[in-house]
Amino acid sequence: MRPHVSTLRHSAVREREAIEPLCRGELDYIAGGLERRFNHVRDHLSRVIAQADTSRDRLAAARENLRAAQADQLNSIMKTLTVFATILLPLSVITGIYGMNVPLWPNPEHPATFWGILATMICLVFGLLAYFRRRNWI
Repeated sequence: MRPHVSTLRHSAVREREAIEPLCRGELDYIAGGLERRFNHVRDHLSRVIAQADTSRDRLAAARENLRAAQADQLNSIMKTLTVFATILLPLSVITGIYGMNVPLWPNPEHPATFWGILATMICLVFGLLAYFRRRNWI
């Protein structure tokens, strides 16, 4: 739409420049009574140019508002992704450490070891969720 407004303004400026000698009565072959009509046309073209300038400014403002809204939406999405990544990072570290075939607990073969690690991970997730909710990040 912006190119159309720019083309309209450019055309109106050219027409106003072309009609200027007719308004001043510089041409002898134009009847004197037509100067008033040409002045009216020139005024109308001036209003068209002013309206085109206003429309161009409004289009620029609308484009900036759209870009700001898109940036805000992108920031919101990035915040959500960051929160989920922050929650999953400690879980990945814990499973990576305990996924190695090295006994880290006193009795790694005991069935309670698995459930203890799982309970720790679940508590960590709920703790992080509570923290993020308290900070109004989710």
